Amino acid sequence: MKKIVSSINPILKNIIILLSISIILKIAYLTLSVIIQPEENSYTIKSYENIIFRNDAGWYKDIAQKSYPEIREKKLIGYSYKEEFHQSSWAFFPMYPLTNKLLMILLHIDYKTAGLLSSLLFSFLSIIGLYYFCELYLKNSELSLYISLVFLLFPFHYYYSVMYTEAIFFTFLIFSFIAVLKKKYLLLSVLLIPLVLTRPNGIILLVPLYLFYLEQQGLLSTKKISLKKIFGLKNILRSLMFLTGPLAFAAFCYYQHSKTGYYFAFSIAQAGWYKSFMFPLLSLFRVGGFQSQFNSVYIIVVIVFTILIWKKNTWSFNILIVLSLLLPMCSGSVVSIQRYISIIFPLYIVLGTYLYKIKLKYLVLGLLFSMQLFMFYFWIIADPFSY
Repeated sequence: MKKIVSSINPILKNIIILLSISIILKIAYLTLSVIIQPEENSYTIKSYENIIFRNDAGWYKDIAQKSYPEIREKKLIGYSYKEEFHQSSWAFFPMYPLTNKLLMILLHIDYKTAGLLSSLLFSFLSIIGLYYFCELYLKNSELSLYISLVFLLFPFHYYYSVMYTEAIFFTFLIFSFIAVLKKKYLLLSVLLIPLVLTRPNGIILLVPLYLFYLEQQGLLSTKKISLKKIFGLKNILRSLMFLTGPLAFAAFCYYQHSKTGYYFAFSIAQAGWYKSFMFPLLSLFRVGGFQSQFNSVYIIVVIVFTILIWKKNTWSFNILIVLSLLLPMCSGSVVSIQRYISIIFPLYIVLGTYLYKIKLKYLVLGLLFSMQLFMFYFWIIADPFSY
């Protein structure tokens, strides 16, 4: 057996390790849910489907089954005032529910089964994508494996295994970066379409992705900027491949207008979740309660970490981190901030690289695994902390 394992390509071997641990994680989720709620859960596929179908997952199901509603009154798209509020599915982007709907049609299955299949597929692809990116970018297989394990086992990253958009969004994001590294520009232009249609921040993250492209072309670095070449005809023509993302986003905006009369109905709908534009720091400690206080502290820790590692990162990575933090903070709410931070892969690359150098690095992985199961408890009981 050892001879067989040793003969496997190192990259393939590490991918098998990651997929195996990902499966073990999912079994651990199910086991924990059976222990906590034995009257509701059991060791069955249907039980697991119900476990990963929580909180906002119902909105995606509604979109997949009923599509987006036609609304002609702005207030009904989304609003909130004191204790009164109204929410609509326009707050959610179409790629994830459409993916599940396609599986429902092709395989003749119900939504939860489709959601299970897509969650498995994209949770596997997301971790494979991160590992492969690190392998190409860092050129160190063992370090790349460790960073990927830190990412996989990080306390809040159970979101990558539930019926949410983290896994599918991150898959298209990281493979877009891989396409730039591999100079697969046709593939990149295709990947940008689902990227911008999965979550609102997809269109914004095209900026650091393009900066990453310029860095790989040797036109941008922390020491120099070749403005003449950046604005040269050759680079402008090659940059046209990035237009597929904005065009797809514009098409969705037009669709929103046709159904609601507003091009940015998704933004209006955020009001239903008590979100409104404000100076980012004002969103911290805005309301009482453990959830808000913890999330505010968590953001501050991440901001401090970002400042400390600023010089270690490229322009593209730093801009990706800043934009990913600013967007949710500007909404005036720190709810779900762990989910938004979970896709900021440069943070985990630096963190994983640091942890890899310490003697107790594998003990740290065990600690992260335990903490993730603890955090998953809040998801099982549908506590607001898991939103």
